[in-house]
Amino acid sequence: MQELLQHIISPFIASPDDMKVDIQEVEASHIITLELTEADAQVLKANDDEALRNIRHILSIASGSKKAILRLKGPEVSSDADDLDDSATAD
Repeated sequence: MQELLQHIISPFIASPDDMKVDIQEVEASHIITLELTEADAQVLKANDDEALRNIRHILSIASGSKKAILRLKGPEVSSDADDLDDSATAD
């Protein structure tokens, strides 16, 4: 899952080497924390978070029966799960 996320995001951001991905697998979920620079986070949040929605959709498909939860973390980026967690469940 980490390689998939890096493959999807790297072409869009200026500092792919600074990107950090942490994946925690819990009973029914994959909790994916993506840490980016402020500029890179803004790129993903542009256009009403359309890129983030698409990335979350791909991750939900890749996670199978588990729920994929993507959280964005970085300088000046809120870590509030209510703002960032747009979880999707693959059927």
